[in-house]
Amino acid sequence: MVERNHSQQNEITMRFKFRRGASLRFLSHLDQQSAFQRAFRRAGIPLAYSRGFHAHPKMAFAQAMPVGMTSDCEYGDVVLTQTMDPDIFIQAFNQSMPAGLMITEAWAMNGKAPSLTAAIKDAEYCITVPGAFSAPAVEEAVEAFLKQMYINIRKRNKRGKYIEKNIRPFIEKLTADIRADTLIFGLQTKFIDQVTVKPVQVIEQLNQFAVLGLGSALDWRLHRCTLNLNWTPEIDGNEYVEKM
Repeated sequence: MVERNHSQQNEITMRFKFRRGASLRFLSHLDQQSAFQRAFRRAGIPLAYSRGFHAHPKMAFAQAMPVGMTSDCEYGDVVLTQTMDPDIFIQAFNQSMPAGLMITEAWAMNGKAPSLTAAIKDAEYCITVPGAFSAPAVEEAVEAFLKQMYINIRKRNKRGKYIEKNIRPFIEKLTADIRADTLIFGLQTKFIDQVTVKPVQVIEQLNQFAVLGLGSALDWRLHRCTLNLNWTPEIDGNEYVEKM
């Protein structure tokens, strides 16, 4: 059983990069968080816990992954009660975690770690849509779609009221490629003040705009290829240096 040490004197943040495969793509964010906590405990990793009656491991993720999405580039932070070699941390976790979640890189952070959420710059996605489509028609539709200054969606605000929101400023790049009976969209979305647009919303708006007949979003495959951050790790005495 892992001892719940609440002392903050020797706490250190371990930042890690991980991937989620197809076998766990229907995992919810809360279920994924629980899976990480269980794997950390099984691996004997010295987790730091919050204070209070309902103490929980100090852990955070850069982005909540939508149900149905796979990824090669997710990031998380977990606070430890003592220093741990990043390579040992990776090995211990991966040996304790079933197939589908795997940590690929880790960095021990000296001092207070910069917020992952605030550091996200943009993200790149691959959205696969089954079916036979006309390449010229799709390319023409994408070009016309991106020429719009306003691409509005309806969404609920914090008060529960529907409002119009222009998602065009969040779309940096959109491409389309047809391979056999599959249409593959490449999408890059921008984060503005820690806010972005869901990739499914972009493709749904394109489908509505051009009437491409893309079918239901439930049949699409969504993969996050890259999560670009405003800082980069420099391994120099385990220090984490922000990108200028």
